[in-house]
Amino acid sequence: DIGGGVLKAHRQGATDYGAEVQALVVKLEMPRMGAASEADVDVCEDLLSVEVEGKYEVEVPLPFEVDDGASDAAFDRRKGVLTLTLPLRAWTKKAYEKALAKRVSEQ
Repeated sequence: DIGGGVLKAHRQGATDYGAEVQALVVKLEMPRMGAASEADVDVCEDLLSVEVEGKYEVEVPLPFEVDDGASDAAFDRRKGVLTLTLPLRAWTKKAYEKALAKRVSEQ
């Protein structure tokens, strides 16, 4: 039983399609999951795996490399939806380099 899922590119604060993609947002409908702690989520650069023992097992190939260290998860128990926000590696690298350059220029 896989449950429904939606994968979309998230353009934070963007109003047009030309904006830079910053993160992928994955929403998985998992109505038989009682709490976020039940989910075993594994994020690699280009693959997302979610398993809830005895209930769900999902593998989603990702269209972009994501920064697994900056990922976030939230579970809406009332709706039974697990939402994963996966920042793109290129975007987090760019943000880090920009912050580093700003610190260096302030010294």
